[in-house]
Amino acid sequence: MNNLLLKLTDSLRNTANLGKLTGAVKIEIDGHGVIVADRSGVTNDDADMACVLQTSIDTFQQLLAGSLDLESALGQGKLSLSGDEDVAVSLAQAFAPVGAPRFSSSADATEIAQAIRRHGAAIVENAAPVDTIDTIASQLRPHFDTIGKEPQSDFNGYTTLRLSEVLMRSRASADLIGHDLVTAIADEILLQHCVNYRIGSCTGIEIWPGESAQRLHQDGSIYPMNIPGVEWQISALWALSDFTEENGATRLLLNSNNKITPLLRVEQALTVPAEMPKGSVLFYMGSTYHGGGANNAEAPRMALVNTYALGWLRQEENMYLSIPREVAKSYPEKIQRLMGYQSCGPLLGYIATDEHIGL
Repeated sequence: MNNLLLKLTDSLRNTANLGKLTGAVKIEIDGHGVIVADRSGVTNDDADMACVLQTSIDTFQQLLAGSLDLESALGQGKLSLSGDEDVAVSLAQAFAPVGAPRFSSSADATEIAQAIRRHGAAIVENAAPVDTIDTIASQLRPHFDTIGKEPQSDFNGYTTLRLSEVLMRSRASADLIGHDLVTAIADEILLQHCVNYRIGSCTGIEIWPGESAQRLHQDGSIYPMNIPGVEWQISALWALSDFTEENGATRLLLNSNNKITPLLRVEQALTVPAEMPKGSVLFYMGSTYHGGGANNAEAPRMALVNTYALGWLRQEENMYLSIPREVAKSYPEKIQRLMGYQSCGPLLGYIATDEHIGL
């Protein structure tokens, strides 16, 4: 056994969250030996295991450093897998950070976008003034109280209130929908695959005490196909009240974004809560598995979640019909364009008019 293998074994032991493992895994490193890991620890004792990974020393070092994720290594042929795929999925989670990467509101958008691409999500704390957040919450409150129960279902929950048509119900919401940091991050992630993007949906969500955890899902699954490396949309979920694990903070399956094939099984136990103070924003990919958490507190938690989708895709919420024309005309041009009042490139969705954007 060489010193490099021992160092890598120690590194795995000290940095991986082995509690995430659902079974034992053997990692065969070409020309160096084996590493065996389970929830109880890490050894170099060779044994038959239900899950076996085979890879090179360079690839394993990249996995440990976080510069390469397990799914990408498999897709690129840098790693082979035999046996129990569920254990391999749990190993990918063991390499993931304990929680979503966190940034201050002054952080660079490119750096934040890199973290979102790598882990599927990131949190920017205190990104909006509290008075703006309180204004939005107060503008949405009467609508939550009168029509918030209408979308209740097995998926949405029966102790959760939801609202669409947000720009009609809260003018202050435009400050978050068109927030400069949000659009800068959307630029980084989406403009690789489109000329421009637009709002896919805007939804107010208030989870009340007694609600159970939502089924984990991908928002991007509304589109019936998958192209590896292409994200259909990105979400910005704003905390209109403090998010804690106890009151139903959104739960994330980190590193689950942009899988070549859908996960066979998504375990709540492998998720982490997106805890954050009021005024913070959680970004996550359309391909990231997530869901509302169970609210075991004594008060509700409120959020506004806005999705931004590639400009050549159909919107999830039809903004032309859900927001009256006179209301749309009253917003700044940036918001109008995000609502969809622009063509994608020179032709897709154009209108023959001399007016700048058709309003």
